[in-house]
Amino acid sequence: MTGRKRQEPKRTCAIIGGLTENGGAVMANEENLIYSLRQLMERVITEMNCRTFISGMNKGIEQHGAELVLKLKEQYNLTLWGIISSEEQWIEWTGKERDRFFRLMEMADYEFRTSNKKSDKSRASQLKVIEEEADVLIIIPSAPSDELNEILIGAVKKGKKVYQINRETAEISSFLELI
Repeated sequence: MTGRKRQEPKRTCAIIGGLTENGGAVMANEENLIYSLRQLMERVITEMNCRTFISGMNKGIEQHGAELVLKLKEQYNLTLWGIISSEEQWIEWTGKERDRFFRLMEMADYEFRTSNKKSDKSRASQLKVIEEEADVLIIIPSAPSDELNEILIGAVKKGKKVYQINRETAEISSFLELI
């Protein structure tokens, strides 16, 4: 047996924000949230060998997460997936919001669309695909959501690691291992 260190398998991490993020406007405590998100991302990269990141590319924290991945990409050899809910995800956004979305999607390594048309089920479908693909989930919810809760319960039951960043305090916590 050689003295080689066993290499951990590469893992995938999803960044999930809430959809009611004040239209993507500057969030209260935004600077602290982004700082905590970056700290947690670097932790899952170095401690859990996460090398692929998934973002739903919704306005607010999901786009901030994608931008952080792009900043850390060369340093850690990361891959970014944009998993969007529909071809029309951005249709009601302002020109500036759409420009940011399209810039991020162009810079993503892969794009996946869960639906062609926007519907009541688009976000639920997007979250399901994201949860299925991710080994680790980082959530920063903006409001209680049945869709998000269902996905998180499923992730925990499957033994996936789930972290939450509190939107008010920017504190990081781990979800209970058992529900």
